[in-house]
Amino acid sequence: MNDLSDRIDFLTQDRTRLDVALACRAGPRTKVQIAKALQRAPGSLSSVATLERHGALERSHDAPRRGSRKGGARWALSSDWAEAAEIASSRVAEGVLSDGLDLVLVSATDTAGAYDALSAADLEVSWGVPLRGEQMGLLICPSANPDEAKTLQVMSILGRRDIRPIRLNLPEIMSGRDLRKRAMQMSKRPDPGLPAAG
Repeated sequence: MNDLSDRIDFLTQDRTRLDVALACRAGPRTKVQIAKALQRAPGSLSSVATLERHGALERSHDAPRRGSRKGGARWALSSDWAEAAEIASSRVAEGVLSDGLDLVLVSATDTAGAYDALSAADLEVSWGVPLRGEQMGLLICPSANPDEAKTLQVMSILGRRDIRPIRLNLPEIMSGRDLRKRAMQMSKRPDPGLPAAG
């Protein structure tokens, strides 16, 4: 698998593959360390062998431990796959919402100015969504990871162009069930779908 686009596709087809590759990007990791980074059980990581088989991970061995004949295996991301992992990581991050993420809302009247700013070299963002329907405008994600400095930079650049963006922060992403529980707590109504206390 020598083609960059094939490597990117291979990593993005399975999120666990990509997560394992990224966990090994900083240096050699044992299977236990990889599993801990992914919050998974070490025995459930068949992706390590798959990535090694395709040349994405390179295996090394530590010196044998006292009382043992062989050292522990460690895997590192192959330098040939580093660019593919970087590109795949940015692709899967597009449009993904996570706890603590900042979004910037631009109204319909300011959208043209925001597009001018985005086309300039002084403003880079992670992703954006043109809004249609009752609320028109543009929703911008400054960074795929929570990064207040990046958000403030985007707000400042838009502000210098007389655009009045609204900063939105996502402190917690909730499932529909969790949102219903929160709604019941906030409205102090019993949830008919939940068992009664006691």
